[in-house]
Amino acid sequence: MTHGAGSAHRPPTHDGPLLARNATLNLLGQVAPALAALVSLPVLARLHTREVLGLLTLSWVIVGYFGLFDLGLSRALTQLVAARLGAGRREPIPGLIWTASLSLAGVGAAGGLLMLASSNWIVTSALHISPLLVGDARLAVQLIAVSLPFVTVSSGLRGVLEAYQRFDLVSLVRSPSSGLMYLGPAAAAMFSRSLALAVAVLVVVRIAACGAYVLCALRVEPALRDGIRPSASGWRELAGSGAWLMVANIGSSALGYVDRLVVGAVVPAAALAYYATPQEVVTKVLIIPAAISGVVFPAFSAVPDSERDRLARLFGRSIRYSFLLLFPVTLLIAAAAPEALTLWVGRDFAAQGTVPTQWFCLGLLANGLALTPFSFVQARGGASTVASLQVLELPLFVGAMWMVTGRYGITGAAAVWALRAAADLLILAIASRLQVPELRGMGRSIAAGCVAVPLAFLIIGATSPLTGRIAAAATVLGAVAVVAIVTADRMERDWVHGVWCRVRGFGRSPR
Repeated sequence: MTHGAGSAHRPPTHDGPLLARNATLNLLGQVAPALAALVSLPVLARLHTREVLGLLTLSWVIVGYFGLFDLGLSRALTQLVAARLGAGRREPIPGLIWTASLSLAGVGAAGGLLMLASSNWIVTSALHISPLLVGDARLAVQLIAVSLPFVTVSSGLRGVLEAYQRFDLVSLVRSPSSGLMYLGPAAAAMFSRSLALAVAVLVVVRIAACGAYVLCALRVEPALRDGIRPSASGWRELAGSGAWLMVANIGSSALGYVDRLVVGAVVPAAALAYYATPQEVVTKVLIIPAAISGVVFPAFSAVPDSERDRLARLFGRSIRYSFLLLFPVTLLIAAAAPEALTLWVGRDFAAQGTVPTQWFCLGLLANGLALTPFSFVQARGGASTVASLQVLELPLFVGAMWMVTGRYGITGAAAVWALRAAADLLILAIASRLQVPELRGMGRSIAAGCVAVPLAFLIIGATSPLTGRIAAAATVLGAVAVVAIVTADRMERDWVHGVWCRVRGFGRSPR
């Protein structure tokens, strides 16, 4: 037996260093497409017409994110496989993976067939494409339709690798494939201005990525080679968990975008720009806590109920590291918001957008911290709780946003957005505490933070000029650093010591 096959039979350890390494890999995998887009978009904007570029952007959204419409099966598969690994029950895993993969292929095929059948309507009626581009756009839509089964299957197999904590393999596939989603069309545009050719490149990349995920899945679970073995009981488990996970994820996505629709309906379009532009930029920072929550979700699923102290430590570390990484970024953005907006988009924009930006920074911090209890409750079988919360919250949020925006404008809207994020954090923390009583102390810490952190942001917002705000931010961050050092545990101190030793030794020539 090879070393790779043998290592595949060992369950993941879920220790601190492994989770930290995997979170770093997960973050790098999400940064790669952003860097590729930064390089490619100017090239595409120069070589393509605005209409072609707009359609290509829509193609990226469909090909890149259709996996979200997988009936919750991918996330359910991650949860169930991780739980089996944690319990040492490997026998049902191949059946679960085959069942989910076949189901996901069916979901993607159904979406693809629907898109193929409506391709003519899409290009002639839904998108109002110019006559000269109709034929090229129709072929592009048909190519996208072909790719959808590969997109959904890839989503499920990536979840399998995450359940095994093989984020090294996930990053090995996701980073180059995500980068090529942008770099490939840019390279193709140098030879042809065809939209269909650009989309064909996207499709080839997604199919190749799916093949790579298949090879990785066979590596971590060699029993998949024994044959296609779908399981009726596995399907019932996947469908039961997946339905609630899908509702929760759709609800979360709706809460993330519905505010712009409400604000756009209440205020003039020009005022909406003061709201949406800084929000779009600030919320990109969410990739930091998202990288952490993506790693701890399968870890939360894998830890058995008998090890609740271990669950509490894992939960605490996830919240702690998310805060230590996110708080400095959001506080410094809030401190520099007036000057940064002035340099970026002008003085008039800064006058209108500074206070909303600072509210967004506060809400972003709460939103990022809420990803840990959001993942925790779902991983521990509480997907229905999260879904119910999102469904109940959506109309309340829309109503509050409508009333406050009408009276206080975009500043009031930004405040409602931030307060909704804080309420999410508190409610999800309470739900986590109800599931695992050992989280009692963490709930108190979150409640205390909900008082201290807004106070810090209030001080920053009320201080002038920039040097005063930066000094105030540095003082707050210094106090947070002292608290973090004093409360660090043995593992964290050993890790910091190891990093410090490597930094000191960097560049020194060996004796």
